[in-house]
Amino acid sequence: MISSISQEQGGLQDGLFCLMTSFVFDVVWHEGLIHKLLFESGIDNTTVVAFNAIYTNMSSCVYYMGKYSDWFHIRQGTRQGGKTSPILYLLFINGLIRQIEKSGLGMCMYDMSVGCPTVPDDMVLLSYSYNRLNAMLAICNEYANKWRYSYNCANVLF
Repeated sequence: MISSISQEQGGLQDGLFCLMTSFVFDVVWHEGLIHKLLFESGIDNTTVVAFNAIYTNMSSCVYYMGKYSDWFHIRQGTRQGGKTSPILYLLFINGLIRQIEKSGLGMCMYDMSVGCPTVPDDMVLLSYSYNRLNAMLAICNEYANKWRYSYNCANVLF
């Protein structure tokens, strides 16, 4: 059984929908993913061992116009089109969303937090003030540094 995924993760969950988003997460650090699967997900150890085997020494190539590229080693990211990739990403990013929710810096509607609606690869940060938004960005920056991913902030709007 997988631990609770934040309701602010709008993609790939029954009854939830994708929202217009502003931030793009570029990478999923494999060692960090395995750590989160072991200690934060509630997934049984046998399944974690299987994912570890899949994501250790992973390599790929590109197929284009009937030809294959040379094989190259992959140290980050989840497989595009992989059946487990969306849920692995949700588990990888869930800690950040929970941390932003706990901060109380984001917007709320009635009793529901709506400060960081998120879908795979995308997140919006919503706050009542510029200072609170900057504090949320600081949380994101600290979390990104810890878990080795970066943001593409090309669409940042204040």
